[in-house]
Amino acid sequence: MRFQRLDLDALILASQKPTRYVGGEVNSRSKPLNEARLTWALCFPETYEVGMSNVGFRLLHFVLNEQPSIACERAFMPWPDMIERMRTRRVPLWSLESRAPLADFDVLGFSLQFEAGYTSVLEMLDLAGVPLFACERTVDDPVVIGGGPCAYNPEPLAPFFDAFSIGEGERQLVEISQVVAAWRDEVGQRGDRDRAREPRSARERSDLGEVLELAISGQSDVKDERRAELLERLSRVPGVYVPSLFRPRWDARGRLEEMAPLRAGYERVTRSAMSDLDEVPQPSRPIVPFMQTIHDRLPIEIQRGCVRGCRFCQAGMLTRPSRQRSPDRVLRLATEGLKATGYEEVGFLSLSAGDYGCINALLESFFDRFAPERVAISLPSLRTETMTEKLAEQIGRVKKSGFTIAPEAATDRLRRVINKGNSEENLLKAIESTFRSGWSLIKLYFMIGLPTETDEDVAAIAELAKRAYRLSRGIRSGAQINVAVSTFIPKPFTPFQWDAMISREETFRRHDLLRDRFPKKGGLILRYHEGQSSLVEGALARGDRRVARAVFEAWREGQILDGWSEHFDFTRWTRASQVLQARHGVQLGDIATRERDLDECLPWSRIDCGVSEAFLRRERDKSRAEELTPTCASGQCAGCGACDFKTLQNRLKADEAARDGWQGDKRQAEEAPASTANQTDPRQAKGCGPLVAGIRGLVDRMKALVAHSDSAATEEAPGIETAADAANPSDRNGTTDEDPGAQHWARISYGKEGRAIAVSHLETITLFTRALRRAGWPVAFTRGFHPKPRLSFSPACPVGIESNCEYIDVQLSRACDDDALFESLARELPDNFPLNDVSTQVGKQKAPSEAITAFGFDAIFPRGHGIDLAAAIADFEARDTFVIQRPGSRVKPARDIDLKAALLSLELNGQNHVSFTLRAGNKASAKPVEVIEGIFGVKAATGEGVALSKSAAFWGDVGWWEWFVEPGQRIIGIESDREAPTYVSSLIVEDELDALPDDVLDDGGGGVQGDGEDPATS
Repeated sequence: MRFQRLDLDALILASQKPTRYVGGEVNSRSKPLNEARLTWALCFPETYEVGMSNVGFRLLHFVLNEQPSIACERAFMPWPDMIERMRTRRVPLWSLESRAPLADFDVLGFSLQFEAGYTSVLEMLDLAGVPLFACERTVDDPVVIGGGPCAYNPEPLAPFFDAFSIGEGERQLVEISQVVAAWRDEVGQRGDRDRAREPRSARERSDLGEVLELAISGQSDVKDERRAELLERLSRVPGVYVPSLFRPRWDARGRLEEMAPLRAGYERVTRSAMSDLDEVPQPSRPIVPFMQTIHDRLPIEIQRGCVRGCRFCQAGMLTRPSRQRSPDRVLRLATEGLKATGYEEVGFLSLSAGDYGCINALLESFFDRFAPERVAISLPSLRTETMTEKLAEQIGRVKKSGFTIAPEAATDRLRRVINKGNSEENLLKAIESTFRSGWSLIKLYFMIGLPTETDEDVAAIAELAKRAYRLSRGIRSGAQINVAVSTFIPKPFTPFQWDAMISREETFRRHDLLRDRFPKKGGLILRYHEGQSSLVEGALARGDRRVARAVFEAWREGQILDGWSEHFDFTRWTRASQVLQARHGVQLGDIATRERDLDECLPWSRIDCGVSEAFLRRERDKSRAEELTPTCASGQCAGCGACDFKTLQNRLKADEAARDGWQGDKRQAEEAPASTANQTDPRQAKGCGPLVAGIRGLVDRMKALVAHSDSAATEEAPGIETAADAANPSDRNGTTDEDPGAQHWARISYGKEGRAIAVSHLETITLFTRALRRAGWPVAFTRGFHPKPRLSFSPACPVGIESNCEYIDVQLSRACDDDALFESLARELPDNFPLNDVSTQVGKQKAPSEAITAFGFDAIFPRGHGIDLAAAIADFEARDTFVIQRPGSRVKPARDIDLKAALLSLELNGQNHVSFTLRAGNKASAKPVEVIEGIFGVKAATGEGVALSKSAAFWGDVGWWEWFVEPGQRIIGIESDREAPTYVSSLIVEDELDALPDDVLDDGGGGVQGDGEDPATS
C-alpha cells in the first residue's frame, strides 16, 4: 500500500538530534497523500537545520501545496548515526510530514544549492530505494528532478536525474506538475510493491559501473518506453533540461567537443524567471522548526538579482535583472510572518542589501513598529560603499552581534579587476560607522586566487585588516575583527568561467603567506577555507558528464555530507579521481585548475541563463584592462542580455515612495482588530484530561475563597497585550519592563506528549518564547545588547519522556487576566504541547527549577517483558545502597549515583506498571532511565523499551509527599524505611468530604498545603 506510515519512533528517539526527523513543527501542515492527484517530496541533500534555512526550498514547498491537486512534503539528508540505523533495520528514507517512504511519491525534487551536496543526493536516492540511474527507472519509480544554482551545470549529475529545472521555479514547477500528472493519468497509478523492504544498496551492485559508463556516453536509452514519453513531454516545458536528450562528444585530446541534441527543436534551454518579485507568492504562516537552524529567523526576500556586476559572482549573473520587492509588501510580510511565527529576528535577504533603494526607510519603518517587541534585523554581507553610519545605527537598534562586510579584495587594482567598485576609504569608513554605532564585532570576507592576483595582493589582506583593527580599537577597546578568507572558484556563467583555479599547493602557500602576517593573538583573527574541499568543489562546478564517475566512486567509498569538515575525506575523492583518470584520462585537479579556451565547448553550452556569452567575454577583457563597468542603477545599460525591457527588467524602488506607502499600511495594521471572540475554548480543543480539569477546579475554588480579602480582585482585570500595545509601549497602564516595580509573574503548567517527546529542553524554551510572542503576552525583557524575555523553567524533561507537569514562570510588564493569557497561549502551542493552567501573581516567587524538589514517574513495561518486577523492587528495598555508574564524557568524568539516595518512592502498580519518585535539582539525583536500567536491567524511553512518563511535580522540602493525594483525599499515615524525606515506601490516604472545607487554607493536616505554596496553582 502506498504512503503507509512508517513506525519511526524508536529510530528518531535514539538519534543524536531527534528534532531533525520528528516533524510536526509550528505551522507545518500536510495534505492526505492518497487524495492528491500528484505528490511531491522536496528533498534537500543536507541536514534539516541547513535545508530549513534555505528560503527557496521553503518557498517552493509552499507554492506546490497551494495547488489544490498537489501534495508536497519535505525530506532531508539524515546524519550518519541515523543512516547506520536505517540500513541495519532496512528502513527507507521517509517524508517529514507523513513519514511515508520517498519511493512512493510521484516526484522527488532535489534542491541543488552547492556542489558539496552531490554525494548526499546519491545517498538519499539509495536510502529511498530509488534506482540511482535515470535509465534504469520504470513507470513505477518517482520522477527525479533537480533545481537550484547548481542545475545551471547539470552534467556532473546528469546520469542520476531525469530532468533539471533551470531558473526560478515558482511557476515552472507547477507546469512540470501538470505534465507529470497528465502522464500519470494516462499510464495509470503505480504498483503497490513493498518498497520499504525491496531495495538493496546500490553499493552492493557490481554492474553499476558499466551502467554508468553507458549513461555518461549518452548511449543508454531509458528502458521504460512510457517513461521515455514523459521525458520527451518534459523537454517541451520552457526551462526544463532533460540530459538523456543530449549526447556529449569529446575530441582526441579529451576536451568536450559538442553537446549534441537528440530531438529536433530542442537545442537550447532558456531559464525561467519571475518578472515581478511582488507576484511571488509567500507563505502566510511560515514553518517554525523546533531545533535551531543555521539561519534561525523569519526570512523575507527583499530583492532578487543584483545591480552590480561582480565578475566572480555566479549568483549575481544568474539572477539578473534586479527585482526589488515593494517596501509596503516587505513590511506586510514581516507583520504577518512575525505574528504567525513569533520569531525574534527577521532576515532581509538579497545579494546586496545596501543597494535596495529603500533600505534606510525600510529599516526605520520596521523598527518604529517592532523595536518595542525586541525584534532584530539581520542583513547579508554588505558592500563597503553602501555601508553608512545611519544604516549601522538602524540595524543595531535592537541587537548588536556580528556585522559582516565583504571587501573581497584588498587592493584597488584587484577590486577593479573583479569590478568591485569600492575603495579602502569605503571600507575604513564603513568600519568606523559600525563601531561608532555600538557594534563590537565585524567579519570581513576576502578571496584568494582571483585572476591576476599577486603575492602583493594577498599580503595586502593582512595589512588592510591591521589598519581596520587599529581604527576599531581607537573607537572601542574591546573591538574584534574576524577575517575570513576563501579560495576563489571559477563558476559557470561568469566572466571568469574560462579562468584557471589555483592548485591545492598554491592555496596552502598563500595561506602561509597570510598566516605569517597576522598576529598570533588579540582581537584580529584569521580564518580560511581549506584548499582540498575547494579543489573538489571547483571540479564539480565546471566538470562535464564524465565527472559523474568521480561523484559515484566517492559516494561508493562512503563519502557524504561534504559540506561538514568532520565528514569531508579528501582521500576518498583522491581515489575517485584515480578511477576517473583510469576510465577517461582526466583528473579532478585538472578539471578545476585548467584554463579553458574561449572557443571551447563548455558543458553548460546548451543552457541560456539570460546573460549572453558575448557580455561575459567583454567583461573578462575589461577585467584584464582593470576597467570598471557601471552598475545597472546608474542608468547605463551594460548590455548583458538579461532584460527584455517588456516584462523582464530592473525593478528598483525609491526611498520617498516607500515612506509614503508605509504610513497608510502602518495605520491599517494598527487598526486591525485583535479580537479572539467566537473561538473554540483551547482547553476543550486540546482535550485536557480529568487530572488537569481537577486541578483547574481546585484552583478556581481556592481563588473564590480568597477573593474577599484581595482588593485587587475587585478591579477589572486587564487583558493581554495587543499588536497596538506593542507598537505603543508608553500605553501600558503606566508600566513597562524598565520599571523596577513591575513584578507581575505568570506560572504556566503544560505537558509534552506524542511527537513533543523528541523536543529537547533548550528547544522547548525557544518554542515557548516564540509562542508567547505569537500570543501577544506583555513579557518583560532583560537589558543590554541582547535583550531576552525573563523566563524561568522547571528542571529539564529528558528527551523521550512524556510529561503532564512542566512549568514556566514568565515575568510580565503589567497585570493580565489569567483566562485571557491561557486562551491566547493555548492557541499558539503545537498539538503535542497541551496547556494545563496559567496563573498570575504579584511579586517574585521561587523559580520552578529551585522550588520543585521531586518528580513522580510512571514506567510501562512492554508485554511479555519477562522481568520479575516485584522481585527487582524487593531487592532494591533490601539494600542499604544501590550504586550505579553514570558514564563520563569529554567534559565530565564518570560518576557514581546511589539510587537509594536519589529515589523517594518505588512501587509496583500492576503487572507492567511501576511508579517511582525521583529527587530533582541536587547532586543525588538520577535520571529516570538510569532508575529503570539500574534496577530492572532494561532500556527505557527509546521508543522500543520501557515507556516513561512524568506524572507529578512536588514542591518544597517539607511535606512533599502530601502531593501524592488527589483532591478530596488526605494522608492518615506514612510507611517509611528511612526518615523522611529520604525515602517513603508508601502513603496511607482516606477520602474526605467531596467539597473542600471552608478553612482549607488553615488546614495544618494533610490537605492541600505544603511549604506555603499550592502546587495546583503552580
